[in-house]
Amino acid sequence: MIDMGIAKKIDHEVHPHGNWQGLSVGMVTIIWSSYILTEQDHRLVAVRDWVSERAEMFNRLLGIHRYNR
Repeated sequence: MIDMGIAKKIDHEVHPHGNWQGLSVGMVTIIWSSYILTEQDHRLVAVRDWVSERAEMFNRLLGIHRYNR
């Protein structure tokens, strides 16, 4: 989905309000879509736990570097 430019297209069209923090709307949409496709569940409430269980993978894929102290 990233290689197809879906996140960039979404980000070009969707402009979040000023309080938005974190990943772009496009990246959040891609992660949610991945959840829907793999888990066959569209409920947004369950995505947080699903991503948390795969935090290291998502951090690597998204280039997020977290250092534990």
